[in-house]
Amino acid sequence: MEDREYQELYNSLITVLQKKRLNWVINEIDEQIRIGKLEEKEAKPLKERKLLEQNALPGFQQDTSLFEYGSKTKFQVRQEYKPQERLLILINAIEQAVINIVEIENEVMAFFDTHPGLGKIDVTFTPTENEEEYTFTINSIDKMPKNSDVDKLKGLLTRLRKEVTKSGS
Repeated sequence: MEDREYQELYNSLITVLQKKRLNWVINEIDEQIRIGKLEEKEAKPLKERKLLEQNALPGFQQDTSLFEYGSKTKFQVRQEYKPQERLLILINAIEQAVINIVEIENEVMAFFDTHPGLGKIDVTFTPTENEEEYTFTINSIDKMPKNSDVDKLKGLLTRLRKEVTKSGS
């Protein structure tokens, strides 16, 4: 795949997230991509060595500098993510935001099923920030048949990840 194709896939998935009102996921991804990734680089720094000019008139000596390379040193630099890497970040974020949340939801529902005497209990999921738009509640009476859709999405994301990883190698 070419960078343009990775970017088109990325934009398409972002559009889907926007339509599903998952802007908080987009914001998190944008922040991570904006920051970039850290990579370790090696370089030989220049060191200055002062030399006294030998042939200068007395009282008029000048310092002359000579620059030479020092020993190699390692340092961290921020790099932009490549289009392929941005797409993989987005795929992982969708898994975290959609698939893993539904799996947590399923675990909560399984708990409710094994403890029927608890009555109606609400469990509210809220983001770490004060964004009521992204808060949702499930309760012990709700039954959500989402597994088949989530399984399809999980399979599609797995196939997409494999294709992106394979074509980038």
